[in-house]
Amino acid sequence: MLVRWTQPAVEDFTHICDYTGEHFGPDQARRTALMIYESVESLRAFPHKGRHGRKPNTRELDVQKLPFVVIYRLREGVIEVTRILHGAQKWP
Repeated sequence: MLVRWTQPAVEDFTHICDYTGEHFGPDQARRTALMIYESVESLRAFPHKGRHGRKPNTRELDVQKLPFVVIYRLREGVIEVTRILHGAQKWP
């Protein structure tokens, strides 16, 4: 399946990596980025891996060992990543 990232998801990912780099160093930022990216890529093989989302027509995938949740939709052969949020963050 094709994975498509929305602009808000890209901005979330960038913010997470920037914040992690500033507070925990570049090595941790790279590890965090890789763990999030690999979680999203795992959806290609298992698109229903995440649980049903809090918002209609969405699914949520917890990023292993990190406090982040990938919010995505399944649309006609496309996995659309809509947001990446911290689990303690207020959800839009």
